[in-house]
This record gives sequence, C-alpha cells and structure tokens, in this order.
Amino acid sequence: MKILKYTNLALLTLIFATAAQAGENVWTTTGPPGGSVSTIALHPLDDDIIYVGTVQDGIYKSTNAGENWDHLPLGNLPVSVRVIQIHPAAPETMYVGTVSGMFKSTDAGMTWNLLNPAHQFMDYMAFLMHPVYPNILMGGMVGGYRSTDSGESWQRLDLPAFTHMARIAVDPVDPNNIYFVGGNMPIGNGVWKSTDLGGTWFSIQNNIDSTGVGTDIAVDRVDPNILYVARIQDPQEANACLYKSIDGGEIWFDITPPSLRQLYIKRVRVSPTDHQRVYVGTSIDGVLLSTDGGLTWRPKNSGLRNLQTASLEFYPDGSIILLGMYDDGIYKSTDGGDTWEPISQNINAAECPDAAVNPQDPSIICAACYNGLFRSSDAGESWQYMEMGQPPVSQVSSVKFDRYLSQDVYLSTFWSAGSPDYPPGFWRSTDDGNGWQFLNDGLPDSIGYVDLAISYLSLSDRRIFLASHGGVYYSDDVGDSWNACQGGLPYGPYWVLDVAPSDPNVLAAGDDYNRVFISTDRGLNWNQSGDLPGTGLYVNDIEFHPWDALHLYVTSLFSEVFESTDQGQSWTAITNDLPFDSTYKAFSGIIINPWNPSNIFIESNHMGVYQSHDGCLHWHSINAGLDTVGGFGHRLYFFPDDTTRLIMPTDSRSVWSIHRTITDVADDELAIPGNITLSAYPNPFNSRTVISIGGIAEANIGIYDITGRRTAALRTENGRAVWDAAGVSSGVYFARLEGGRESETIKMVLLR
Repeated sequence: MKILKYTNLALLTLIFATAAQAGENVWTTTGPPGGSVSTIALHPLDDDIIYVGTVQDGIYKSTNAGENWDHLPLGNLPVSVRVIQIHPAAPETMYVGTVSGMFKSTDAGMTWNLLNPAHQFMDYMAFLMHPVYPNILMGGMVGGYRSTDSGESWQRLDLPAFTHMARIAVDPVDPNNIYFVGGNMPIGNGVWKSTDLGGTWFSIQNNIDSTGVGTDIAVDRVDPNILYVARIQDPQEANACLYKSIDGGEIWFDITPPSLRQLYIKRVRVSPTDHQRVYVGTSIDGVLLSTDGGLTWRPKNSGLRNLQTASLEFYPDGSIILLGMYDDGIYKSTDGGDTWEPISQNINAAECPDAAVNPQDPSIICAACYNGLFRSSDAGESWQYMEMGQPPVSQVSSVKFDRYLSQDVYLSTFWSAGSPDYPPGFWRSTDDGNGWQFLNDGLPDSIGYVDLAISYLSLSDRRIFLASHGGVYYSDDVGDSWNACQGGLPYGPYWVLDVAPSDPNVLAAGDDYNRVFISTDRGLNWNQSGDLPGTGLYVNDIEFHPWDALHLYVTSLFSEVFESTDQGQSWTAITNDLPFDSTYKAFSGIIINPWNPSNIFIESNHMGVYQSHDGCLHWHSINAGLDTVGGFGHRLYFFPDDTTRLIMPTDSRSVWSIHRTITDVADDELAIPGNITLSAYPNPFNSRTVISIGGIAEANIGIYDITGRRTAALRTENGRAVWDAAGVSSGVYFARLEGGRESETIKMVLLR
C-alpha cells in the first residue's frame, strides 16, 4: 500500500492503513455459501452427522446437524459427486459414485480409493450399497456392475448393451427386490426390477410411453407394491413426467403435477411416517407435495431462494427434510416442507461470476452469484444474502458500485427463477443494497445480461452498458431507460465489456464468435477489430491499459492471451511461459496495475493466479492457499486505491482474496525520482486548478477529500494535469502523487 510522506495527514494515512483485510500473502475464502448439492447422506448412528456431495467441490460434512460444514479433503476424489452411501453398521466405511468412477473410504471420507469395475472411469450417476447386505454394491450409468465382496471384484449386470442407469432403489420389505430407472425408455427398457439381489433383471416399463429419460424411482415403505418413477420429458413428445404403480410395476398411472412449467422431476420421495405424503423436487418449480398419494399437488417453497432442486432426503423418523439445491446449497425443513431454512454456511462452492468493492468503504463487498446477491460488511469475513423481491432472483451475473455515489449499486441478471414478471435485466439500489428496483424499459426480457460497464464523463454524467445474449445496450439515466447499441455492432451474444480508464469514450465488447468490437464515441458507432489469432471459442475477458486507450488485452476461451497496441487492428499472443490446463485451456481475470502497467495479473484455469513484472514476457504464480482444483476465476480486481489487495470471484469456489506484502518496488510500483515537486495553481481555486509536477513528465495523481475518500484520478501529460471540480463541494482536498515508495501530497482548498 502506498504510504503518505507527510505526517500532518495522519487521518488520511489511517484510513488507507485500515482498509479491508484479506489473507496475508495467502489466498482465503469465507463464502458466499452455496453450491449444487447433488446427494445427501445421513449417518446411520448419529443424526447430527450429515454428508453432502456437490457438483463443484467434492464432499462436505457437518457434525452439528448442518449448522457448520467442513470440506473433506479431495485427494484423488473427483470434484463432482453423484451419490454417497454409508455402511449401516460400520459408518467409517463409505462409498461414492462420481463423475469419474466409484470410490471407497474406510476412514469416514478422509481418504478415498478408486474401485475397479471394467469401466472404472465412467460417470456413476446410479450407485447402491445394499442396506441389508452391505457387501453387495451396484453402480452404473451406461451399463452397470455388481460386486458381492464390498468392491473387491465386479461382474457386469445382465442387461442389454448401453442400458442407462440413473437411480437404484431397494424394496424396504423384501430386500431381494431391487429397482432402477434410466434413460432407455424410448426402447422400452427404462424401468427395471430384480428379485434376486441384482443377479438377473427384467423390464417393468410396461405401459409407460416410450419417451423421456428416467431420473428417479421410489418404493413405498408401507406398501412396497407402490412405486413412483420420475423422468425428464420433451413436451413435444408427451406431457407426463411422474408415474405411479400400485401393483409392483405391472400397470402405471400418470400422476404428473398439472402446474409444472417444465416436465422435469429430479427427485421423488415418500414420507417415512405417512405414505400418502409424496414429495417431488423439480427443475424450476421447486418442491411439490401431495397428501393423497399423488392425486393432487401444491407447492412447498416458502424460504427457498431459487427453485432448482437437486436432491431430497428424510430423517428416518420423518421429523426433518433436507433439500439440496442447484447453486444454492442445502436447506432444512422441520415442518413437513411448509418452510425451508438455508443451512449452507461454510459450503464455499458458489458460482460467483462477479464481485465489487465499495470505493469509499473497502470493508463493504458485494458478490454476484448464481444463487443471488450477497453482501459483506467486514471485508468478506461473513456474508448476508440480499433480498431483492419475490419470486427469488438467481444467477446475478455482474455487480458494480457507483464510483462517485457509493451507496448506489447496479447489477445485471442472467436468469430468474419464478414468475415471468421477473425476467432477466438490470437492477438498481440507491441505499447500499437494502432496496432494489428492477428496470428494463427498452431491454428484451428473453435474453440474459452477463456483463456491466460504466463510462463516466463527469460526476453527474454516467453511461451504463450491458452486454447480453442479444447485443449491447446503454442507459444515460442510470437504468430508467435503455437503448440498443447499433452503428456497426451486430446482433448476437456478447460476454464482456470494458471502458478505457484513460478515455471514457472508448470501450470494447467481446462476442460469442471470438470477435472484438471497438467504439471511440461512447458506444454510438463500432468497428470490428482485427481477427484474433488461433481457434478460440469466444472472448471471455477484455482489459484496457490504464493510461493508453489504444492498448488493450484480450483472452479467448481455448486460445491464448492477446495484446494490441493499435486498438485491435493487430494482435500478438503473449501467453509465453504462462502455464495452462491442456484439457481446458482458459484464461481470464486480467488486471493491470494502474501505477505500473508492466505489472499484470491473470488467472489460468486449474493453475491459479499468475503475475508478470515485465509486461507478460514472464509469469510467476501467487497461489499460496488457493484451491486450484476447481474451476477458474471469472474476474480479478484490486481493492480501491490499493494494489496490494486482490479479490477474485470464481465459478465454483465462491470469492477469494489476498493481501500481498510488497517487498520490491518493481513488484508493484512505478519508480519515481526522489527530487520531484508537486504544486497546484490557483490554490485556493473556484472550479479548476492545474496540478504541476517537476522532475517527471507522466504520473498518476489521486484527489482525496478530508475523510480519505478518493474523488478523482488524474494522469499527467508533460508534467501537468487539470482537475475539474465541477459538482464537488467546497472544502479541503489533497492531491497525491502516487507510484513510488514515497508519495508527494499537497493540500488544496476549493472555494465556491
């Protein structure tokens, strides 16, 4: 952090020195909580112990009924867990089906060993440890395998080739009977039964129509002849996605809830205490309950923040229901589903495409996540979910604080769960995120809005831009109305936007066809840049040089890092020795030190964060403490006026931050001669003053008020910079020359 030279500015020094804290030279994360909970498993001997498997981050364990969670070591376990099974008598032994094989643990999930059926690395969506004969294991997705010796050896199930398995269930009365449902409904083989512990199988799809893909099967605990089968269904083929049989699968009845907006039921479960109470978890309609065995249904979604369910399980006595969600972690209900309470604290697997730090109070951070907007008032130590109205809004894609009015927060949404009255679009808060307005006058409601950028010409003149799946839009009235950018900009998906810090009239947009478009008149007219080299899929990040609007950097998915010094007319690959994951080559999160533009940071998928001191010629990692197993970060940002602190929202690991201790001037700061002088004339002044420096031609100057709030950022040319204080109130201000180990500071007085 830059240190003030003059001791008479102790207040300003203190404000800088007490900026938001993060890990000291170590990346840390404390949330926001969330993630996609694909499976839930209860300890058979201790109701306080719960395991959840996530799509993004392996297994989490709670020993206090979900109040807190610990992330179990991944080791060689894949990050995407499909099913967890716990030995009923020896719970230290656990099995999981994952996206890349079946695994066994004998130490309660601390370490894992890969089991070895013939196709060991397949996606095992279906997995079963028999509850009565736990030495019998079964699993599969395309085809299936069975072991009778706890996984030591395996035999292929007696099934037709390419039979798909989705879920397996056991008859609670006769354990010889086992069922599974899968994806072969179009050929009449979507529902299967075995009466000899899985030795032989026969189809019981019978009168279920030959469409759709099976997702779940449940057996009634009171009358095991009652079966329920759920599936995902194309509405152009049929209109049923939930079936019931009362005779063991001989005849099936359609009991699909009539109110479904999408024919996709993910889970079906029967209450262990009342077999007339049947629950289903759906793709976008949340939880539905029937109290009459499936004849009628009603929603049970009070307290849920989105309506995409992933898993649902009961405590054995039926007193508690646990609900796993896509993106939004896990919920608990103690009243039969009438209300739900989030219990995801410490599950840090949220999809967070963006984050923003308050420019006047860096302890305040907002995180845009697919499970909503979260706010921290203690620099990320804890997070609070921000209510934005009902039905719940999810998949917030971009968030920004206003540079001058920091109580104003803007965000864009990519998708909304709930009613058509809440389509994706633009949201604005003018009270620090406590109250929100949804504003989309001029914005189509059928596309997603994925990035947000702001061009400031003055304190009162801001133009907000939105990148969307249907073009780029702008607003000159803080979101009250919107216009489509045209002037040579094609219609289509755009993923990223950036405004040049040195010229608010210049901005760039990257699209889904690996093209970059440049505007030099604040978005009114656009020109396509030169073609990016390579075979990238789409532009996923753009960053302008802080001093030069002709100079910008671009990353392209599955391709390189590129640099242009002629505003995109030509490009040069500058990946150089930056390491990358060859199976999924992706870079993003470019940030450039405004005090020393040779100091550049970037995120490399599965490899972590890297820093260059020489303009991208060479790279070295800054990964201490960082979990690089998961997905890559979407963005990297400096804290306001503090390049030693970085914050990184990620696509499956929540939000990370670090405080770097700078030990070398070359690491972070532009060397400035020691014999410089700084002056302002006139001083006092009425509206404009010229700030002059001696001893150097180009430098950065920050303007701060008496509270330490940054009011303006200037760049000198030929040793001079003009501060236009229009719209700024009278008072004492400080001009601070920043960039060396010491910073010259002068006091100025603005008189009206």
